[in-house]
Amino acid sequence: MAVADLNRYWKALAAFATYNASVVVVIAVRASDPLTEWSRVSLRFLESNVVEELLFRATLIPFFEITGKWLFDMVSTQRAIVATSIAFSLFHFGAVLNAPNALAEEAAIINLFSSFAIGLFLGVVYSRSRNLLSVTALHWWLNLQNELMQYMAFRILWQ
Repeated sequence: MAVADLNRYWKALAAFATYNASVVVVIAVRASDPLTEWSRVSLRFLESNVVEELLFRATLIPFFEITGKWLFDMVSTQRAIVATSIAFSLFHFGAVLNAPNALAEEAAIINLFSSFAIGLFLGVVYSRSRNLLSVTALHWWLNLQNELMQYMAFRILWQ
């Protein structure tokens, strides 16, 4: 095994360990009572941006690249990006299962396809830059736009 592969492997393991630590922090904060508005916003940022990027980009892309090289004697960053995008999309499947009505369910199903596309985009950005901070910032920006659109739609339709 080449030194570069070992370095990427250890970086992926470190990212996975950080992901696990982040999940523990999220669970601990959720268990504390009461949550202030600031802690809710901070927790949501941690959950939806940092934790997802640690898992899907910093851990799984290098894992799939290294595994592909070991198993198939080829490195395929494109395959790793597609695999992590599928996993990223399926990670958002809970919204379909928890939809309160048919309209919300349809929106959640459409969100699965947009999550796949966003996963592809973020995967390409990460594979080219290997910069987790930039991908996390992009993820945050996309989530912020989504939240603002939902807020405006709610204000227009129900107020």
